[in-house]
Amino acid sequence: MTITEDLLLVTIDPETGRCAITSTAAQRIVGGAILTDLVLVGRMRLDGDGRRARVEVIDGPPVDDRLLSAALGRIGGRRLRPKDIVMKLGKGGLGPVRDHLAATGQLDLNYKGFLGVKYSWRYVGAGGRREALVRGVRGVLIDFDEPDETTGPLVALLASADLLRAVVSRDEHKRAKARAKEVSEGDWAADGVRAAIKAARDAAAVMAVTAATAGAIGAS
Repeated sequence: MTITEDLLLVTIDPETGRCAITSTAAQRIVGGAILTDLVLVGRMRLDGDGRRARVEVIDGPPVDDRLLSAALGRIGGRRLRPKDIVMKLGKGGLGPVRDHLAATGQLDLNYKGFLGVKYSWRYVGAGGRREALVRGVRGVLIDFDEPDETTGPLVALLASADLLRAVVSRDEHKRAKARAKEVSEGDWAADGVRAAIKAARDAAAVMAVTAATAGAIGAS
């Protein structure tokens, strides 16, 4: 399983079957998760700091995951700014991840439509894998367990998209948010993984500013 797949499973509400990741946030969140996965498998790295930072592809054997391989192919050999590469890796948003999980039997999808017009997907069958992931993430957020290469990125990515409520209650949210900040800035992971997560956070910040600006212009 990849961080990208795990992120989708964690954000599925087991009662409603709906995913908490909105369509407007999907590209950057999926892109950040894919970038993290590609860093973890040694196929991408961050070079430089600040405005000079660029993400580059590292030569290596084919990635043994169709979703990651397709995302890697969209980049080619280009060196891009972290926030730009996040958006390119996340192209298509949740669709490719959802279809991949369905094809590998990890999700069942109930399509709902009216007169041939699609209006809703319902994700079902996440099962034991989701429960185990949520326990692990909650352990880090609420019980202050040490993060690892699965729970650490999940906590940081959920926090970057303001999705912690997918795994904690309203009463727990303030505490979980503070803990997630510690985890996101901590030294639990290699520099490359922390850089990938920072790129996802930066992309989220840029998108938030863009959305706010567009809203202000539309309201004027």
